[in-house]
Amino acid sequence: MAAEPLIGSGGVSDSWLQQKSNVKNIFEAFRTAKDAYTTLAPVPLIELSNAQMTSRALWESAATFLVREYVIKSGPHKGALLKFTNVLNYLRSVMRVCEDICRQRSGARPVFFSCLDTGSLSDDAQWFKGLKKNVLRETFERAKASGEPLDGSATPIYLEDVEALNRAFCLKGSSEAAGACPPSAARVDSDSLSLPPTCRVDCHPSPVLREEILDGLVLACGRAHRRAGLAGVQEDALGQALRMRLR
Repeated sequence: MAAEPLIGSGGVSDSWLQQKSNVKNIFEAFRTAKDAYTTLAPVPLIELSNAQMTSRALWESAATFLVREYVIKSGPHKGALLKFTNVLNYLRSVMRVCEDICRQRSGARPVFFSCLDTGSLSDDAQWFKGLKKNVLRETFERAKASGEPLDGSATPIYLEDVEALNRAFCLKGSSEAAGACPPSAARVDSDSLSLPPTCRVDCHPSPVLREEILDGLVLACGRAHRRAGLAGVQEDALGQALRMRLR
């Protein structure tokens, strides 16, 4: 038996071994889902021949299964179809497993798996690029039709967020940022601004807290929820300041 290569496309960490186990289970679900799939993969993944593992028809069918038929088995998205990134991750992971098996059997990497290389211009890479485009198109159209989020990115920044950000920059270093009353409400002494008789000392957040609120608004681009859980920031004072939009 040939020795296992020192360098492969995978690893030996617990997370990678668990991922390999997961994709093998998903591949088994794929190959037994339809007779047409079973024809392409008549035996479990590790028993497929190198020729079967490098068949474009096999991976096109696997991608079709992942996009249209496979549903999430557990967790908050149980019963849902896979999104583009999930399909691509599963597809690449199982192909990496096959790549390692083929390498161990023959001592060389099949040219087919150049399709996984970034920047590759091989025929197999161009084929895989087209397959990914088709997967992206179908998952995008499905998400658009159902109204589901297309990814897990943050909420877009809107004009009001930009305005709040600009106000925070403008207030940096001002009396408002220092915790004092705005000039329009303060009495001017000889060399400083002081609190007017009608203003309580605690009517504004403390200078340190006010400074942290302003810095936090700048760093969080106006999104209060990004700052609410940080240590040292009082949620009530922060929320009040942001509701006032730092006027």
